[in-house]
Amino acid sequence: KNAKEYFNAVNPVAIISVAAGIQYKNLCQAVSNNIPVIRSMPNTPISYGKGIVGFYGQHHDANEQFKKLCQPLGYITELADELEFNLFTAFAGSGPAFVFHFTEALALAAEKLGMEKNQANLIATKLIHGSAHMLEEDNAESLRKKVTSPNGTTYAGLQNLINQALDTHNSHLSNLLYQTLEAAKKRSENMA
Repeated sequence: KNAKEYFNAVNPVAIISVAAGIQYKNLCQAVSNNIPVIRSMPNTPISYGKGIVGFYGQHHDANEQFKKLCQPLGYITELADELEFNLFTAFAGSGPAFVFHFTEALALAAEKLGMEKNQANLIATKLIHGSAHMLEEDNAESLRKKVTSPNGTTYAGLQNLINQALDTHNSHLSNLLYQTLEAAKKRSENMA
């Protein structure tokens, strides 16, 4: 009740929420029906203009204005319905932490094999950065195949990361990431 009184008193153009776990219908109940509500989920790379912002709202004009407002932050995507929010939160919202840990784990593996810690961290960071730039030009599968010579060093490493047959549909890493996203998605659902 207090939120509704506050929003009616200040007469906002729209309400934009970045609060995790608060459903759209609950946001709408907190404000007057004539005030557009947008539920959004940005990820941390927005601070560099390289982020992703997913959003859901039911007012076309407010949605269009929101897209324009957020363009400097990176990629803006309108979600089809609020049910997509839990997966989007797990994937794009939590995803940077997963990439950061992959980078951290790769550097740690190099360190365990004998590389100096600072050098391992720098090389891991640079290879993620360079690889990300390549992904803007081509898709991951194509790039992976271009780097993988038959029976070469990359092939040997990928047999551990994917599987002996390099069957990407049954990849060790894909299965682990599925479990990772599923756990994050369930947490998002439970927060709501």
